[in-house]
Amino acid sequence: MNREPLHDIGNVTLGFQKIFVINMPSRTDRRDATSLAAASSNLKLEFIPGVRGDSIPEAAFPPEGSADSIKQSAGIKGSWRSHMNALHA
Repeated sequence: MNREPLHDIGNVTLGFQKIFVINMPSRTDRRDATSLAAASSNLKLEFIPGVRGDSIPEAAFPPEGSADSIKQSAGIKGSWRSHMNALHA
């Protein structure tokens, strides 16, 4: 296949299937700024709502002591959950 090397970076997703942006629903200022930047750059973004770590039940985390257990602050737990949600999108 004979393609221009710059073709992928010239499309609306920079050669990726999608570009995700994790954004806390309460931060409409950041969403607005990101949307404006994307529009002026001709990028297509998909917003994923951020999750507050203190809203996640402890049962949703890996068991204590496992290699995947999360012993961190609420912010880090929320970030983890938000990224897991993006992986499922």
